[in-house]
Amino acid sequence: MTNLHPGGTRPVAATDGQATAAMVLGIVGLVVGIIPFFIGLFLGFVPMVLAIVFGGVSMSRAHRMGLRPSGPAIAGLVMGCVQFVLIFLGYGTLW
Repeated sequence: MTNLHPGGTRPVAATDGQATAAMVLGIVGLVVGIIPFFIGLFLGFVPMVLAIVFGGVSMSRAHRMGLRPSGPAIAGLVMGCVQFVLIFLGYGTLW
């Protein structure tokens, strides 16, 4: 049974380091991915993967504790997944 507040919602997990890292790495991956000629593809790949991993781990930890995931964890996971899709559309390869 989850602990609900009087309004019927679950409390939001406090922003932890992994959630913040996921968001920052998601932003870095998207910004670096703009660099043309495959440089962006190579330099943006590691932050993309780490954003997905850290965001997923942070969200999983929040669900395990019975809390809603924090915003930065969701943002990092979404930005990493968006960049993953954009890579298949030519993002970071050639202009």
